[in-house]
Amino acid sequence: MLALDFFHKKKILHRDIKLDNILITKIEEQTQYEIRIADFGLATFTLQDEMITHRCGSPGYVAPEVLKGRPYSYKADIFGAGSVFFNLLSRRYLFSGATAEEVLKRNARC
Repeated sequence: MLALDFFHKKKILHRDIKLDNILITKIEEQTQYEIRIADFGLATFTLQDEMITHRCGSPGYVAPEVLKGRPYSYKADIFGAGSVFFNLLSRRYLFSGATAEEVLKRNARC
């Protein structure tokens, strides 16, 4: 969350927060970890209070407003982080489905 806060203060919207993009390395044996956010391929800079409309992200982690084509901003990253926390706490995905299309439909109905 501190990393997202840092990015958002720098007017950077990641747009693909998911488990695969969270990297964890051990600094000291079993006492400290370094956590990094990776893959800025979908990231964009924003202007003051600018709303984005480009649809992108990963099924199950993308905010419903993005899937519905509505304008969005930093809250879309917070939705992705919430989905990651749900994964970590429950050991299951926030939205399930046999195909990516099923996951996206459930994700959009959120």
